Amino acid sequence: MNVEFSYSLKKDGENFIKSASSKNNRKPTSLMRLFSLQPEHELNQQVVGLFLVRFIRENTIDIPRLRSTIAEEWSYVEVDFINRSDTLFGIRSEFWPLVGYLSTNSRCTYQIEKNEFFVYMLADAPIANVMHELFHFYTWYAFHCRLVKYGIDEGAYNDFKEALTVLLNVEYVDIMGGAIDSGYSQHAELREEIRALWLENRNLASIVNVLFAGENEQHSPPPAIH
Repeated sequence: MNVEFSYSLKKDGENFIKSASSKNNRKPTSLMRLFSLQPEHELNQQVVGLFLVRFIRENTIDIPRLRSTIAEEWSYVEVDFINRSDTLFGIRSEFWPLVGYLSTNSRCTYQIEKNEFFVYMLADAPIANVMHELFHFYTWYAFHCRLVKYGIDEGAYNDFKEALTVLLNVEYVDIMGGAIDSGYSQHAELREEIRALWLENRNLASIVNVLFAGENEQHSPPPAIH
């Protein structure tokens, strides 16, 4: 497979610490709230690591079983997801392989430069979580350079890449295990705009131009995959 699923206590801790300073949601997750109630709750690798070990043990979380289940479920949809995404983004993805690290925290991060992302292993439909994170990789490789040339700052790019996941609910709903990508409340208006533009034109490059270059009503054919 193009995604290898793995678990590392160190990586789990890194995700926990990094996600505590999320730009998109300042509200603590249930696991973060539990951590804050501990006598020691400094956000460092040692303290977080000990907390996660206790949490896993006390909740009898069977990580090998979860890893195997997620990997198996992903194997059923990976080729379909990649084919759809290559077409949607107009690229032939070459950023594989990636590592999907299992996370005990429901808020997950990713790192383009390390070819890794996190997936909430206790989610009802973790495969939808995987697709959400992989959409961020596709967005980076398909549009980040272009948007930088348009003068888009990192804040606006973050809003766009998060809002763009609304298309999972349009083009991938049959392989998301019954989940819906809800996104963040602050991106609701942009998500609706992207969804409407997509249903009208189904050309993502054109949508980027409409949103960031002012080329309204552009109806060119979908970009060729290269």
